[in-house]
Amino acid sequence: MFYALGRRLARRATSAGLVVPDTFDGFTVSGRASRLALREFRQSGVTEWMVHPGERDEPGGYARRQEVGALRAWAAE
Repeated sequence: MFYALGRRLARRATSAGLVVPDTFDGFTVSGRASRLALREFRQSGVTEWMVHPGERDEPGGYARRQEVGALRAWAAE
């Protein structure tokens, strides 16, 4: 459902002259993205990732420090 809505809104945004990413991903690893997970998301074009990086982890499984490290490692590749 989210993907269908996203595609519809992306078409509307593009027709209005806005630039949108080709893909959006991260739902399945939100709050605990690793370097490996980010690497698997790589696709052609521009991909927007949903992540929650931060200085402190949070109860409930949000590994924010892990995501900061994953983003830094990916950017250094």
